[in-house]
Amino acid sequence: MNKSKRATNFSFKEEEILLSLVNNRKSILECKKTDVLSSKEKDKAWHELEKEYNANSSTHRDAITLRRKYENMKKRSKKKYADEKKYVTGTGGGGPLKSNFNEMDETMKNILGERMTGMHSVYDDDADNCFDSEVIIDNYGDNEVIESSPIEETAEINDHTYNKNDIADNTNITTSDIPSTSTTHSTISRIRKPKKKVSSQEKWFEVGTKKIEVLNLQLQHLEKEHQLKMDHLHIEHKLRVEVLEIEKKIKNEQLKNIFYGDRIIGGTAVNIEDFPYQVSIEINAKHECGGSILSPRKILTAGHCTFNESVSAFQVRAGSTFSGRGGQLVSVQKKIEHPDFNPDNYFSDLSILILSESLVLNNKVKTITIANTEDVPVGTAANLTGWGLTEANEFSDRLLLVNVPRADDTICVKEFTIGFNTTVQLCYGGVVGKDSCSKDSGGPLVINAYGNRIIGGTEANIEDFPYQVSVEYNNGHSCGGSIITPTKILTAAHCTLNQPVNRYRVRAGSTWRNQGGQVVNVIKKIEHPDYSSATVSSDLSILILSEPLILNDKVRTINIAQTEDVPAGTMANVTGWGKTEAGVMADRLLLVSVPKVDTPTCKIYYGPMYNATTMICYGGVVGKDSCSNDSGGPLAIDGEQHGVVSFGASPCGGKSPGIYVKLHYFRDFIANTN
Repeated sequence: MNKSKRATNFSFKEEEILLSLVNNRKSILECKKTDVLSSKEKDKAWHELEKEYNANSSTHRDAITLRRKYENMKKRSKKKYADEKKYVTGTGGGGPLKSNFNEMDETMKNILGERMTGMHSVYDDDADNCFDSEVIIDNYGDNEVIESSPIEETAEINDHTYNKNDIADNTNITTSDIPSTSTTHSTISRIRKPKKKVSSQEKWFEVGTKKIEVLNLQLQHLEKEHQLKMDHLHIEHKLRVEVLEIEKKIKNEQLKNIFYGDRIIGGTAVNIEDFPYQVSIEINAKHECGGSILSPRKILTAGHCTFNESVSAFQVRAGSTFSGRGGQLVSVQKKIEHPDFNPDNYFSDLSILILSESLVLNNKVKTITIANTEDVPVGTAANLTGWGLTEANEFSDRLLLVNVPRADDTICVKEFTIGFNTTVQLCYGGVVGKDSCSKDSGGPLVINAYGNRIIGGTEANIEDFPYQVSVEYNNGHSCGGSIITPTKILTAAHCTLNQPVNRYRVRAGSTWRNQGGQVVNVIKKIEHPDYSSATVSSDLSILILSEPLILNDKVRTINIAQTEDVPAGTMANVTGWGKTEAGVMADRLLLVSVPKVDTPTCKIYYGPMYNATTMICYGGVVGKDSCSNDSGGPLAIDGEQHGVVSFGASPCGGKSPGIYVKLHYFRDFIANTN
């Protein structure tokens, strides 16, 4: 904080302080040799002067203001001296001029020395000026001329007239010819022998020449540096080109390894009944690639599996757990690679095989549906099956399964910069020790369908399962549910997520899917806060009805199980109106009984996607399962609800068990949500 106020005008006292401080630093501040002292050193001296000035003055000034003031004071003193000099040396006579010099002008004269005589003098070019505070005055001999004013045409000295030519011709002039007093009016004020001096122009020319030499040396140095940099850049560019070529070769090898299926590691042995859509594509009677059944005569595989191969070399083996034997073997009549397939980068890597005759569909040979969307969150687990290379670097004789998670596309873009297109390709895997491998190319990657869950069920009446309701969306059956209280319905979160609540209603007390019973609108829905569509964890939703259901023999609540300490093999009832084995939704309520499956067995089918803390596993009996549109429905044992239908393997009715929400773990959420 400043100790005093700022001011604009300088007082006499302030000028004295400023001049005194400059006088103490004149060897720096008045040095005219820029190559002796840099401007930075002078600026530093002015800033030091600023601090000292402000410490001794009643006002606060910055260095710039002090510097400007000093320059004005210098001009003022020089003007006074110039006016006085003009009067003294001028012609025309006149009386003596009274000097108006004050102490500050004398101090300024002491600071400037001979430069008080004008804006520039030889003194300004003397380097000694920068470091010696004393003014150097020449000593003159008897026959020396001191040049201070121009010589006129003639001059009278002791009644003898001399002209300028006499002086120029070194005419002998003795001291006796010169009056002892200065009363004689003469334009020659002092006389001395002229000394040969080097002009300032010559000095500056010499300095300029040296500077040019220095600049030439600097230029040569810069040219050498530039050449060295150019050589370095040339070498660096050459190395980069070589590295890029090597990286390109490596990427091409990676692409061959990846897309030509150097692809099941870390898999487990499974049966074809669990994955009946899987087929083996054989070339010249040897397994070459995997494939999937889209229809009895249409097989989907990879474009690079069939590219440049004769169609007569192909045949398809379906319905067999083992490679090279068993099942149905059918020859290929036609092959069609995708028109945009590029063997260099494997974009649009698809091929359709048309069989010479239709496959016979059964529990080992089934079609699979193509996904309607690829809106799959990162981390979602998918199933890969095939007969590829194992970790022992041997081809598998038996069908293998591995679970791989959906990976972020940016990871694949980074890993395969010249071979990954997010528009036409997906990124799965990245788990060490789990992958597909050689001879798995063209095989299916399958994600378990939500609620693909009643196959092999028997008809049931609502009076036997009065807690069962149909959750309708846009006036049509969408999912199952159960009655917790007259106004609270329990269902699955994936049935209600991201949908407007006003499109939901509940039908209770009816054996039939779309008729009868009590129909009540939903006014509120609450998905579990921990629900994740990627992991299907905490797959629960509570629906609050606009009015209470009327309880009777067809409409009743169900209690949540107090414990899940249920031994493996315990039978549970699953009810609903989901898809049947015929692929259509049931009009009438169906019942299927499924056994409890232990955790190790369930993990074989679902891997890390199965969370034993929040999920339970039931089913695994071929031909008996819940299916599409049964999601959210109850899994009950002895009149208590143990689970909610969540998800399972596709297709329905295979050997894979189904996953249900473990309600015992969520008792507090169900009880406290209103």
